[in-house]
Amino acid sequence: MRKAFICTVLVMVCLTVLLSLATILFCLWGRSYLLPNTNIAYLTIETEYSNGDKETWVLLINLDTENQKVPVRAGSSVESGGKKTYEGITNYGVTKAESGYDTLTPKRKLAYRILGTGMVVLPALYAIFGILFCAMWFYRHKLSVPIGQLEYAIGKIQQQDLEFELQPPGKDELGKVCVSFEEMRKTLYRNNKSLWNMLEERKRLQASVAHDLRNPITIIQTYTEYLKLNLTNGSLTRGRMEEMVDNLQLTAKRLEQYTDSMRDISRLEEMEIYPVLVDLAELMPDMEEELGLLAEREDKRLTVKKWADELQGMADVAVLYRILENLVSNAARYAGENIQIDLMAGQNAIIIQVSDDGSGFPGKVLSGKSTYFTTAGGEDGHMGMGLAICRILCRKLGGKLELRNKSDGGAEAKISIPAAQSEKL
Repeated sequence: MRKAFICTVLVMVCLTVLLSLATILFCLWGRSYLLPNTNIAYLTIETEYSNGDKETWVLLINLDTENQKVPVRAGSSVESGGKKTYEGITNYGVTKAESGYDTLTPKRKLAYRILGTGMVVLPALYAIFGILFCAMWFYRHKLSVPIGQLEYAIGKIQQQDLEFELQPPGKDELGKVCVSFEEMRKTLYRNNKSLWNMLEERKRLQASVAHDLRNPITIIQTYTEYLKLNLTNGSLTRGRMEEMVDNLQLTAKRLEQYTDSMRDISRLEEMEIYPVLVDLAELMPDMEEELGLLAEREDKRLTVKKWADELQGMADVAVLYRILENLVSNAARYAGENIQIDLMAGQNAIIIQVSDDGSGFPGKVLSGKSTYFTTAGGEDGHMGMGLAICRILCRKLGGKLELRNKSDGGAEAKISIPAAQSEKL
């Protein structure tokens, strides 16, 4: 932009100088045309003849002209000593021609004044109009487009609308500003989208908590009302009372597990992720051994298959372990006999698929309408926190978790995490 401005100014300066010189030369020519040449003079010759007659005549001559021949028409010629001379010229004189402003006619005086004023005023006007034209041209071709785009973008952001795109008008300074502004918009869009997803996740979490807390609270309320009605009349047996107390303890334990789960999820939301360069091909043998133990506890068999030679990317190893542990644990509880992990390299992404040969995910899980906390069965009252934890951790890694049922039966969880991600998340 600086070079364009300097070039524009230089072009206008050159045009202004040329126009000013042309104007001044034209005005000087006009003024010289209106006034006679100051080097013109009148030659006055007076001749007296022998008869006493006198004759006076005037000749216009140019004093700048060398060897100017002056014709003599009066007098008589006499040859003396081989030279021819004229007799009879008794007097001569040179009078400079009047060339003053006062000798001009009124019209010539007006034209003379206009030309003199033009020599001063017109160059000044050329300079003023040149500066104005230079400023207007530079603003229109270099400033108005990027400024208009920036104003449009600022207005969109003020309206909390990030669904637009800035096209840089050039590669100059303002073009770079537009590029930086577009990068800022993309960053804001990603952050807002991430925040929106987090809020949606939080809403689902709150709805899930409200839904799942209703059951134990209802059980507690039912037992307390039952006890209140039957303690006074002595109709409760000791065995029945012990059974009710045991059920209340189990319900209280479930409420405690809900509270612990909420605390764990809150910690996950606040946890910071530090991705490092990892090679999954080298990492998976150790992971296969550890994850295989989780499958063996449920009498299931785990296999790992690699579908690409290059499986390097940016990931937090501890977080990746935790995601896979949750998915494998969840698959081990519902699989028939086999669990399989497939490692693939997608476009700028690491893809890990965990699949099993079980009955697959329920429809409400695939539709996104399931609650976070679902009783997985068993005497320990395990809470199905695996999917909730995996969703949160995948999102914090900048990726996502996709669930589907295979066409030949069984569930499949697909982790997609960006392969090049070195910034602190």
